[in-house]
Amino acid sequence: MKDAVGSAAQLDFLTAPATLDRLEADLRKGYHILHFIGHGAFNVRTRQAALYLQDTTGNARRVLDADFAGMLNRLQAPPQLMVLAACQSAQQSTNAAFTGLGPPLVQIGLPAVIAMQENVTVVTARQLAATFYRRLLEHGTVDLAMNEARGTLITNGRFDAAVPVLFMRLPAGRLWNIDTSKKTKTQQESTAMSDQGRSGGINFGSGDVHIGGDVVGRDKITTTTNTGMSAADFAKAFDVIYQRIATKPAEDQADIRDAIDAIKAEAKKEAVEGKSPDEKMVKLSAQALVTTAPDLLRDVADVVLATLTSPANGVLTVIRKVLEKARA
Repeated sequence: MKDAVGSAAQLDFLTAPATLDRLEADLRKGYHILHFIGHGAFNVRTRQAALYLQDTTGNARRVLDADFAGMLNRLQAPPQLMVLAACQSAQQSTNAAFTGLGPPLVQIGLPAVIAMQENVTVVTARQLAATFYRRLLEHGTVDLAMNEARGTLITNGRFDAAVPVLFMRLPAGRLWNIDTSKKTKTQQESTAMSDQGRSGGINFGSGDVHIGGDVVGRDKITTTTNTGMSAADFAKAFDVIYQRIATKPAEDQADIRDAIDAIKAEAKKEAVEGKSPDEKMVKLSAQALVTTAPDLLRDVADVVLATLTSPANGVLTVIRKVLEKARA
C-alpha cells in the first residue's frame, strides 16, 4: 500500500506466482504497508514460524521466519506496517519470547507488525482489516486503530477476537501524522514517514521487551520503566472488557468484575506507575476467571500485552501461565 497518509491510499496486488524474490522486487518500489493473506504455521519443536508463498511454478513454498525477515532487512526502505493475516504468524514458544514472526520483524526495525497468535478464521481477519485500515487512515495511530478493530470483533461475537496481536516500537503509537496530508508528497515522504517520526509501543532490545522510548533510526532502542500512560487512557483499555461482563450470567457478574478489577489494578502499577505488580494477586484473580469466564481472561491477556511496560515479565507472564494450565 502506497501513499497511506490522509483519507486515501493506493492499493497494489502482487500478481502470481507470489514468490519471495518477486515480493522483494516489488517492495523495493517503496510501500508503506504490506498486507499478507495466506497460510502460516509454527513448529513448536524447532521454534520456527513460516509463511507459505509460491515457487516459480505456482506451487506452495515454505518460507521460514529468518528468510522472510532477512528479505525485509535487506530493503533500503522496508514497510512501516506489516499485517500478517496468516494463522500462527505470532505464535511463540513458551521458552523463547522472541520466536515467531512478529517479534523478529520488529527487531529488524519495522515500526509495527500485526500477526495472529493462533489459528484465525477468514471472517475475523476480514472484519479486523476493514475496521483497522479505515480507522488508521482517519487518525494514524496504530494501537488505537487495533483496539477499535478488536472492539468490532468483540461486538460481532467473534470467538477468535483475541487472536490478532500488535507488536510495535512506537512510543505514542503514531504511525503517521494525518496533518501532513495537506503537505506536498515530498514533505510527506521526508516528514510523516521518516525514521525521526518513529516512536513507539513494544520495544525489542537485547533480550528484554519494553514499552516506551523513542526510536530514531533502525538501531537505537531506548527503554523506560513505564509507558507514561495516563490513568484515564489506561482505564479505556479495559472498557470493552467491562462491557462484555454485562453479557455474562447475572450470578457470575460480581465475581468476574472483582477478578478483572484486581488484575487491572496490578497492571496499572506496571503500565502507569512503573511499580512491580503483585503477581500472587494476579494469579489468584486469573484462576478465578478460568472457572467463570475464560474468554475474558484471554481478553485481559491481550490488553495487558498492549499496555504493560514489560510484557515478557510481570502480569502477562502470570496470565499466560494460568492460561496454559487451563488449556492443558
